[in-house]
Amino acid sequence: MKNRIFNISITLLLSIFVLVSCSEDSEEISSNHSSYETQSSVSIGKTQDNNAVGSSQPNLTSADIGKYHNEAINLYYRNGGGSGATIQEIQDEIIVVMQQAYPTLMKDFKISTDYNFISAYYGEKSINPTQKKDLVNAGLNKMVSEKTITSNFADGIKNVTLVKDTYTNKMKMLNSIKVTNNEESYLLDTYKEVLTNSNNLWNDGGTQSARLKCSSGVIAADAVGAAVGLFGGPLWSIIQGAVVSIAVNEDC
Repeated sequence: MKNRIFNISITLLLSIFVLVSCSEDSEEISSNHSSYETQSSVSIGKTQDNNAVGSSQPNLTSADIGKYHNEAINLYYRNGGGSGATIQEIQDEIIVVMQQAYPTLMKDFKISTDYNFISAYYGEKSINPTQKKDLVNAGLNKMVSEKTITSNFADGIKNVTLVKDTYTNKMKMLNSIKVTNNEESYLLDTYKEVLTNSNNLWNDGGTQSARLKCSSGVIAADAVGAAVGLFGGPLWSIIQGAVVSIAVNEDC
């Protein structure tokens, strides 16, 4: 009888030990996975354009970028922004209203030097289809030349951006694009988030919707503007995406 009780006790102790070990392993894997996801979503801008990004660059996920992208456009229009402004004036006004609304977030913001693809159009009052195509090519080709993304991935993004199609079909196309590294994954996720947020913004029946002139072209421009600015830092991604959105809409 004593032996039986002893054997049962040993079995129970071993079972508890195994369960605890498995639980610890599971927690460690979960923790590492979470850390990996956070790192891949925030480290890119820090390492690509040191002139644009301060040491305390905020940690922003793709979803954060999509949210603040819409907020930047909303703030621009609420504060009197509208037709007649140049690209540089639109950019400067967006930066001002974002700094006023989110001083902590924007504390160390600097305009990207390496991933500023709208500076070529600073004197213009809109971005037309040809200029949008040039902006897309300039941004993605730079990343390909730096081996940040592959040419196949870049071609997929270009195609989604420039094709005339619905938001739903564009999302299907994006979901079919294969990624080969963390940079591509982050860029693709950011593109999707901004595309979705932009689609909601311009089609919600509110003030911005009343100003809308060409929905499909605008939301794709938003997304690619944010995507090609991403490697200059997440804040620059927000600013550039918002500027491109407003400027492309003005051309329609």
